[in-house]
Formats: sequence, C-alpha cells, structure tokens
Amino acid sequence: MANKDWYEAARNCICNSGSPLVRIDRNKNTSIENVNITVGLYPVASSCSNMKGHRERLKEMITEDILINTVTKKQVYLIDVLERFRYIVYKENIQTIVRMKALFSPFSTIREESDTDDLSQLELDEKRILLDLVNHGCIFKLLMSLDFTRAVVCGYGMEEISQRIGDLCRTCESLKDNDNFQVAICMEACNYEPIWTFDEVCIEKQMMFHEKSNYKACYWSSNLGEIKAFNIIFDREFMLAFQQMYLAWNLLHIDSLPQYILYCMDQWCRLNPQYLKILKGGS
Repeated sequence: MANKDWYEAARNCICNSGSPLVRIDRNKNTSIENVNITVGLYPVASSCSNMKGHRERLKEMITEDILINTVTKKQVYLIDVLERFRYIVYKENIQTIVRMKALFSPFSTIREESDTDDLSQLELDEKRILLDLVNHGCIFKLLMSLDFTRAVVCGYGMEEISQRIGDLCRTCESLKDNDNFQVAICMEACNYEPIWTFDEVCIEKQMMFHEKSNYKACYWSSNLGEIKAFNIIFDREFMLAFQQMYLAWNLLHIDSLPQYILYCMDQWCRLNPQYLKILKGGS
C-alpha cells in the first residue's frame, strides 16, 4: 500500500465504518465459487524473560531516581537518553531489549517534518532514533493499546486520529521483515500510561497527559529490582496478548499488523457510535 493509502484507509473506517476485511451478511442461500484466498505468514514472537541483560556494558546510563514535570524538559531528557543508549549499543555491538507498554506507541506520530516548533521536532527525533535502533538489530517488544476512546476524550479529531493510525500502519509495514520488532496489541481495556525499560539499566514511566501535546511528567530509575520485576510481568502479559492476537489473525484471515490495526479501528467505530458522531462533527 502506498504511504497515503494507510491514512485514507484509517479515515475511511471513521467516515464509512469501512472494514479492511470482506464481510458477507444474509448469506444463508448464497454460494461462492472460484475464489482464491491467500493467507500470509502469521507473526512470530519470542520470549526474552531468560535472556541475560547488558547492565554492566550499559552502566554509563545508570542514574539516580529522577522526576521531570514539564513537557519539553521531559522530551529533551528522553532524547538525551535515547542518543546515549544508541551510542553505547553501536559502540559495544550488543543486542539489547527495549520493552514498551504504550498507547499507539512512539513509532507513530501526527507531527510533520514541516512542523517547526521544538516539541514536534523532538518527537520526530524520538521516532528516528527508535527506527535506527530497530534497523541496527535492537529487540523491541511493544505491548500496545489502541485506545481510540481516550484519543477522542483528549480532544483529537478525525483527521488527527486518521493521521496517527495511518503513520502507525506505515511504520509497521516498513518493519515487517524485522523479526526484532515484535508487537502485541492488547485486545482488552488496557488503561495504562507508557512505561519503557531499556534492557536492565533504566525504566521510564510517563504520566499526566497534557492536552494534545504530550505527557507532562516522567519518572526515571535504574533500580535493578524494579526493572527486573517489570520485565518479568511484561513478558508474561506480552506473550498472552500476542497469543490472543494470533488467534484473531487465524479466525479473521488477517496476515499483517496494519490490517489488524485497521480491523481494531473498524470494530471500535462500530461499537462506539456516540464517539463516532463527535469525530464526524456532530453534537
């Protein structure tokens, strides 16, 4: 699919409740003949619970507990951590694991290269560094919630949601051949704020979403016990969500993450007409 098509497909889900799948209703006396259906490969995930971390080789990143409570300072600090992390990973030539619990994920954004404000450029830098790390071989385990209701409540409109989902689909499509980019979409209500761990050396918790700009505050720690406890629980939740997603792919004959993301969006539109009316400009 071309770049713009993912945006149009997401927008179509909102405007027309158009599903990316073929639906056949009232088919009791219908026969279908001479149809070829090709189902692609299903996703592959691996558990990393027992994989030894690289805390010693990442020791330059060990930090005291830090709380930051302004949007821009939070983002500047995150970029600094990402750049230091990337530098060490490249220099030491190690395969690290980044675990992310996230809403929509930092692998998608509504920011454009033409946006000149500092926050937009910082968010674009964040995405670029993450993509660099994926392409370098760093393992990313992303447990993602597609909370469209929260997006509407936070004031995002149809165009912004379509743009964010379109960008997410485009990114997932571009990384489809990277086995180290592992995504599980939580199918149940997962009301959580973003939490990341960088291997076994840092944990970041974001909180206090500020209007439509970004999270206002974040907490950083290098407490090994806290990081290991989160990683163990995360891997368990990730594998469960991944297995549930795999079953859905089998049942629905879905063969890609972008297609499944659009399916989830379509289902939300069908089940939440009250929010859909708001997105379309109704009262």
